[in-house]
Amino acid sequence: MAEAPRRPEPHFHLGRLYRAQMKFDEAKAEQDQALAKDPDYAPSRYERGVLLVADSRQLRGEKRAELLRLLALEAKGERVVPDAPTDAEVENAYPLVADLKRRALEDLTRATDLGGSQPGMAARARAARGMVAGIEGQPEADRLLSESLTEDSRLEEVYAALAEREAARQEWQEAARRYEEGWKIDLGYSPHIIGLSESLNEVALAAERGGHDGGEFRRRGRRALNEALRRDPGQAELWGALAVVWHDQGDALRARGKDPTAEYQESIGAFDKALAIEPRSFRAANNQGRVYMSLGFAKRDRGEDPGDEYRKALAGYNHALWLDPRSSLTPYNRSIVYHSLGDVKRSRGEDPMDEYRKALAGYDRALAINPRFADAGANQSNVYQSLGDAKAARGEDPTDEYRRALQGYDWVLATNPNLANAACNQANLYQSIGDAKRARGEDSTDEYRKALAGYDRALAINSNLASAANSRANVYQLLGDAKQARSEDPTDEYREALVGYDRALEINPNFAPAAYNQANVFKSLGYARRARGEDPTDHYRKALVGYDRALEMNPNLANAANNQAFVHLSLGHVKRARGEDPTDEYRKALASCDRSIQISPRIWQAHATRGQVLEALAEPSEAVRAYESALAFGRDADAAVKPLLARAVATATVPPAAPPARPPWLAALQRADVPIGAGDYAAARPALEEGLAGFAALSSEDRTQALTQPAVRQALDGARYNLACILALASAGRDRPTPTAGPSAPALPAAAPASAPPPPADAARLRDAAFQHLHAAIDLGYGDAAHLAADSDLAPLHDDPRWKDLINAFQDSSLR
Repeated sequence: MAEAPRRPEPHFHLGRLYRAQMKFDEAKAEQDQALAKDPDYAPSRYERGVLLVADSRQLRGEKRAELLRLLALEAKGERVVPDAPTDAEVENAYPLVADLKRRALEDLTRATDLGGSQPGMAARARAARGMVAGIEGQPEADRLLSESLTEDSRLEEVYAALAEREAARQEWQEAARRYEEGWKIDLGYSPHIIGLSESLNEVALAAERGGHDGGEFRRRGRRALNEALRRDPGQAELWGALAVVWHDQGDALRARGKDPTAEYQESIGAFDKALAIEPRSFRAANNQGRVYMSLGFAKRDRGEDPGDEYRKALAGYNHALWLDPRSSLTPYNRSIVYHSLGDVKRSRGEDPMDEYRKALAGYDRALAINPRFADAGANQSNVYQSLGDAKAARGEDPTDEYRRALQGYDWVLATNPNLANAACNQANLYQSIGDAKRARGEDSTDEYRKALAGYDRALAINSNLASAANSRANVYQLLGDAKQARSEDPTDEYREALVGYDRALEINPNFAPAAYNQANVFKSLGYARRARGEDPTDHYRKALVGYDRALEMNPNLANAANNQAFVHLSLGHVKRARGEDPTDEYRKALASCDRSIQISPRIWQAHATRGQVLEALAEPSEAVRAYESALAFGRDADAAVKPLLARAVATATVPPAAPPARPPWLAALQRADVPIGAGDYAAARPALEEGLAGFAALSSEDRTQALTQPAVRQALDGARYNLACILALASAGRDRPTPTAGPSAPALPAAAPASAPPPPADAARLRDAAFQHLHAAIDLGYGDAAHLAADSDLAPLHDDPRWKDLINAFQDSSLR
């Protein structure tokens, strides 16, 4: 350069060296300098065009993956894999991709024009013509590219161009073969091996769209990447590509209902390697945040606390935004995490407003960067809907939030009419508004009709949305119920509902809500027939088949078992009316009640149904006990159960015994409620320990007799659970915790500052005792696995190896 400062050749050759070292930005800068000195220097025109094609290919691949993830978000909860967006769809959504392609086309076209007049350019000029033809979609592209390889087989960029041609035709296996050919020419050239893994990943996605396992193709991609990393472990791009393959494999497992944790952890580890090599890699930081988000979703699906993973996802997204504040997808993803964190807090009875507000701010930022980012608008409306739901749950007026959500969905669907998730969520909101009006005794028909139109629109956009088909059927079921309540014929609406549930189960044969809801319709049709004096047996039998199917898909559907019991009870009444023996149906009803109560002991409706079955079996004294249990568990059970109880008492051969005086141990347990409510744990703990010790001192017979009373079991498991929380918090020195009590225990008050933790030996004894009380609470019938896993009061136990064993054993037990 010193000897020929005005010549382009030194910059051209230095740029070629940089490309060989895969320093592509430096390579492009040298070709820019060469062309600044001689705009007609064909080798640099060609070389820069090749680099711009590579940039365009990489950016197109990234943006295609982004679009694919956005499409996948529409299908959240569905076991479907969306089709990959076309090149035209990617370029339309991301103008920068189209601009890079235009600039590459200009350089390659100019290189073709100049190539014949400059030495050493014959093969490159033909390759440039082939690449131009490929970009423009001309059929002679394959021939020109192949001929250029005949002239010079070392043109690695041509192998990539041929692979890109195959990818454009979605011939992913051929694309992989072309990349593999190029890789064998230069085993150190990472773009080919990354292209190979991406192509094989597309083959895997295509297989999964067809209902097959794509894992073998991803394993081939991983083997190739690992071989490249064995040769050169210092390439951040290779580690990033390996991380993406692991993450996509985890997503595929999660879509099939399997545990993706190991695959997500492998992905996180690979991104750690990429960031250690290139700490300023926006792509690695952003994608690692995405993996932590996916890991959190997987934990949430299993009923575990996803808080830690969500917070790590936020850290990754924050780092990515620091590296590139212009990204619209990163604040979008970060808002999804904030919304999810708010949902977690809401499920624990905590205030989610701060997280929801941060989610809204993130979507505002994404929309400020990209004003036509329809998915951000749709998710922002989702947050407003959640805000409204949270206000409604507190007895406040959600009208303003619901109105803003509806306006947002209108804007989204005007901006992008093909967003099925927006149409479905708007329909969900109309249904919620209709449900609220119906609960107030108002006419909800208009809202339900709007909901139906929204579900129809969503299914017209994406016919594979099982949840939309199920929700659409739910609305028809509600319309039928309303007709039946007005003594009108609900048959047409119920038939539409049945068709909808069939459609949902055709899309996803394992969609338990659809099987359960369909069984409910058959049950309602049976009631309608019976009310008209017709035989309901056929509908009742179909309902029982549906409940069996739903319980096979999800054995924890306590309401399905309870409804199944009611149908058996109704069949028994039909048999008795015909002069047949109903005993077998009543016994089956009793077994279904017991199953429902075993799954969830606190569902008062199951106890009430059990009481009706026992009355039918001429056991009114036992029925009285069942009705008393229903009243003990159900705060809103009085209106339905007290008349049944009065009837059973009137017909009981042995009058119910007067309530016994409270034994001292039970009085002690109940005495703890007042200090717990006031946050005075110093007083609550001795009272709980006194009561539990008093119960333990009873004779074996007395303990067994006491445990037959649901109210006693409720008091005991609540006491055990609350004492476990207090001991766990005490082990960490948290004098005024942020407790959320178990379902049968009073709510503990808000947080206050912690004191110094106790000595290690004392802390260990406190944790031991906490675990003992948790196990005892579970043995007594505590059944909320999700609450147990998410309860922040028990956080001091999470690092103990026994915690994971407790959660796993609990979730595997029949009590969950």
